Amino acid sequence: MTRREDVDDSLSMAALVQKIGEVSEAVAWQAGVGAMETAGQILSVLYAKPDLIARFMAEGSGMMIDGSLDVRNGRLSYYTANGSIHTPRSLRISDQVRQISDAALAEKGASDGQ
Repeated sequence: MTRREDVDDSLSMAALVQKIGEVSEAVAWQAGVGAMETAGQILSVLYAKPDLIARFMAEGSGMMIDGSLDVRNGRLSYYTANGSIHTPRSLRISDQVRQISDAALAEKGASDGQ
């Protein structure tokens, strides 16, 4: 016998999958990218941050615009344009190294100018 909670969970999961599909198709069409890749990006972020699911269900593609669904916030690996595989974690580390390097260069430039 199916429990009521199982039916509710199943309907919620179906609604989430439906929403991911709808948002992915719309964003991909507007951005000229693949909907399947867009769906993967959304899933990667929601997997890493399940607390965003309710907000995603309410706001949808708006979370792409504000950066909440940025690939850096995800958890799953992805292909880059050159065919290599990266993780959001490696991208976040690269960003941090770049910020430190930029800050050091700016500091050196400021001290050279004095």
